[in-house]
Amino acid sequence: MPNKITIEIKECVEFLQKEHSNAKGILKKDRIKTLLYIKQEKYHFQSDIGKKLGRTKKTVRDWIKEYVKYGLSTLLEVKIGGDNTRTISDKAKSFIVKRFKMSIQQ
Repeated sequence: MPNKITIEIKECVEFLQKEHSNAKGILKKDRIKTLLYIKQEKYHFQSDIGKKLGRTKKTVRDWIKEYVKYGLSTLLEVKIGGDNTRTISDKAKSFIVKRFKMSIQQ
């Protein structure tokens, strides 16, 4: 049987609801909803929250860990991107462009 969520959410429900209504993006909203569900004791297991939000229980577990370790402000930082190095070589890119131009001319 899964472990029951036993963390304490420091922020009040009203604050979290306001943050949720002001949040931009589904990811931020879902992170705040997770905290709201725990604070309001609507769900007691990570898997239940994950099902409700359409996320995996691992994702919910990672969010909870991040909240416990770093707090709300860090949890709400959405880190997108990463290593954006090209995966297509310049030679391949020029070949594709040349082929595309040829197909347009036909």
